[in-house]
Amino acid sequence: MQNAKLLQRRTLVKLLAALPLVVSMDTFSVVEKNENDAFICCVAEALIPGALKIQPSKLLKDLVKVGWLGLTENSIAVVKHSLDSFKGNKYSELTLAQQRAVLSEFDECCYNSPDKLESQHWLLLKNGLLSLYFSSEIGASGTLSYHPVPGQWRPDISIAEATPAMYNDWLAVWFT
Repeated sequence: MQNAKLLQRRTLVKLLAALPLVVSMDTFSVVEKNENDAFICCVAEALIPGALKIQPSKLLKDLVKVGWLGLTENSIAVVKHSLDSFKGNKYSELTLAQQRAVLSEFDECCYNSPDKLESQHWLLLKNGLLSLYFSSEIGASGTLSYHPVPGQWRPDISIAEATPAMYNDWLAVWFT
């Protein structure tokens, strides 16, 4: 009987000892995911005004799941760290105008030195966000002349200064 109580006590002590570690790890991963989501939203809105309408963090997670062009969680973490240390301030705590200025400067640095590791991750993340936005109906219809179903063939389309570029989503059918 005493062995049974001792065993139960040992089991309880082990569980209690492991509990704070499990809670802290789960809490950390939830906080980290929320920080990454907030970071992606900050970058998307600074890069493309109105990008929050397409829920960029949710869509970007799908790209990461399928490994789109090698995009990983690590790529996002590298860009986050690079932007946080670029001007010495935490990027997500800056105002939108400051974020756009920092992002513009960071983008220029990355394009001038594409060999650096953070440049490759930034260009990959930027391409992902731009592709997601402009291939969504919101992005395409807001910027391009969007036609969800192709219209009739007109060989002569008058193009004026204000005529936007043409886009329809039927191109995606060819690649599926």
